[in-house]
This record gives sequence, structure tokens and C-alpha cells, in this order.
Amino acid sequence: MQPNGPPPVKPGMSGCQRTAIGCAIGCGALMLLLMIGGALGGWWAMRPGEQRPTAAVVSPQATGSFAVADLGADPGVTALIDRFMLETQRQQQRDMPDWLRQMQQMGAASGGSPSAGLRMFLPRQATISLEPSTEGRDEPAVVAALNPRGLTRVLHFVLARGDTLVGEHRGNDLLKLGNRTWGSLVGGTLLMSNEEEALRHGIDRVIDGGAAAAPPPPDLGQPSRAWDLTGTVDGNETELAKTLWGDEPPPPGVRRAYLGIDVATSDVTNGRVVVDCDSPEAASGAALALDRRVAERSEELEEKGLALRATSHLEGSRAVLDWDVRGVDAAMTVWMAKHDYRYEPPSTDYEPEAEEEPTPSEEPAPVGASGTGGTTAG
Repeated sequence: MQPNGPPPVKPGMSGCQRTAIGCAIGCGALMLLLMIGGALGGWWAMRPGEQRPTAAVVSPQATGSFAVADLGADPGVTALIDRFMLETQRQQQRDMPDWLRQMQQMGAASGGSPSAGLRMFLPRQATISLEPSTEGRDEPAVVAALNPRGLTRVLHFVLARGDTLVGEHRGNDLLKLGNRTWGSLVGGTLLMSNEEEALRHGIDRVIDGGAAAAPPPPDLGQPSRAWDLTGTVDGNETELAKTLWGDEPPPPGVRRAYLGIDVATSDVTNGRVVVDCDSPEAASGAALALDRRVAERSEELEEKGLALRATSHLEGSRAVLDWDVRGVDAAMTVWMAKHDYRYEPPSTDYEPEAEEEPTPSEEPAPVGASGTGGTTAG
């Protein structure tokens, strides 16, 4: 019986092996940190931030206000934008190579909405306030509040660059975005106005207000619709008078007007106008004026290939006009055809620039030579 020998010694890892394993673990940890950091960065950039009810921007002295629903999630708006993008692609494909046309058609047949990316830039909620000018102008001050779907931090980074930053109000940057356009991001809510002082007042209302400050939705009567845009405007508002009555003076006894617009499909848009008057007699006059205005607009739209249909009726001291516009699909195709959206292949012909011939320098003639400027010896 032989005695037990010592256990075999396992060879240890060399220094190079330990270094390689350490590098692999370090690289894996670094990749994991980069993935986590990228996910957090994307979340930080995409999140909308703290948003406030946009209806709080409406001033108590406002002569009118408009509320815009979530257009990015509306089926009718989606169908309209999809139609526009598909028609644009179809027009581009007229002179497109077959292989490129087939690639676009395959992408369109995948079933996804071609406007999904574009609709990301439509606000979830928006409110517009028409209020007396803070500068004494005849035109009203316009203050708008929008709740973007996301990217508010990126939006602030893009807007607050160069000399756009002109001040601060209650801890929020004031941005000069154009000749008569000011803006500010209050958390995740974007405010814009055509007057700086009006924008400051709007910021105050949004910060101090809330859902309780929202004006009641306009009473547009029956049948009810999921309106994409609703509005309430005083009867003496100049822009409303021009829109509703054209060149005619507003009918007497008009107090307020309520508006509603619904993009039903890509081809049809519905609307309703309710004019609140002092009496049934004033409402009757307002209904006749609306009918005349519809006849004018119908002729104008017919020239563009659109069909406007409208019916009016009375509800006590209110004149109600229901209208719809049809033929948007065909009119869009005609309009696109008039504009050159066709595919233009990149030019491969290289045409060298023509070299400029040097202009001859004019040197003075030598003294004694014949010709102008010279002298002859006598």
C-alpha cells in the first residue's frame, strides 16, 4: 500500500490572464453604465416635465378664448396628416427610380402611421387668450399656453440660445423669439405672446391659477361632438366680426359667439357657430347674415375644389349654423400637383468652373512713343 502523495498543484493564472479578465469586467461595467446613462438621458430629454392646466392662462378681462384638444391622438387629425404625407410621397414618386419607389411603398404597406413622428410635436393641450393690449394697441394681446408631449427640456435648450434670453419673471426665462413674439417655459408648459407684458401676466396666472380658473366650456348645443377646437368670443371683437360677417357690419344685438371645429376624416371637417343675441329678433337677423356669409365663402372654396354645405336655424335668442367642408382629399391632390414635389436625382455631372481670363493690365505708354499720351521730338 503506497502512501498518499501530495495533491496535484493546479497551475495559477498568469498576469496576462488576470489583466484580460479585469479588462473584460471593466468594459462590461462601463457598457452597463453607458446603457443606464443613455436610458436616463433619453428619459430626461423625452419627459414633458411638470405641466399645468393651460386654461389658467385665460385672463378675466379676455374678449375671447380658444381651447385645443389633444390633436395628436385625434383619429380625424391623424387621418388628415397621414393623407398629406402619403400624397406628398406619391407626388415625389412620379420621377423616382423603380427600386426607390418600391422601398417607399413597402414602408407604407407596413401598417404604421406615417405621421406618428410628426404628431409627437403636436401639443396635448393648448389654450389661447385674447385680451386687451398692454401697449394700448387696437389689436388684442394674444397669450397662448401649450403642453407639449415631451422634449420640453430640449425645447428650452433650442430656444434659449444666443440673444433670445432677454429677462426673467418669477424664476422663468423670458425669450424674444421674433419681432413680436415672446415665450417662456413654466416647468413643462410653454407660454407665448405677442406682447412682453401680456406674457408676464400670463405667467402669473398659470403659476397662481389651476383647474378652478378654467372658464366653462362653450355651450354649443346638440348634437354634441368631440370638438378639436372650441372658442368663445365677444360679439364686438374685430377679428370675429371679419370672420363671421365679412365686409358687412355686425348685426345688432350680438353678444357672443361660440365656435367648434372637428376634423372628422381626412376629407371632411365639421363646424358649428352659435351666436348668442339679445332677442329672438336679433338672432333671426344674425342667422340671415350668416347665410349670406356662407354663400360668399362657398363660392371662394368652390374655386379651390372644396364643397361648403351649411344649414342655419334658431334656438330662441341663439342663431345656430352647422357647416361642413368636403373634398379635402381631391383638393389636396390638385394642390400638390401644382407644386413640384417630384423626386430629383442628385446630379452626378461635374462641370468645372470656367476659369476667368485675366484682364490685361493697362500700362502707360513709354515717353516718346507715338499715340495718346506720348510726345514726339521736334
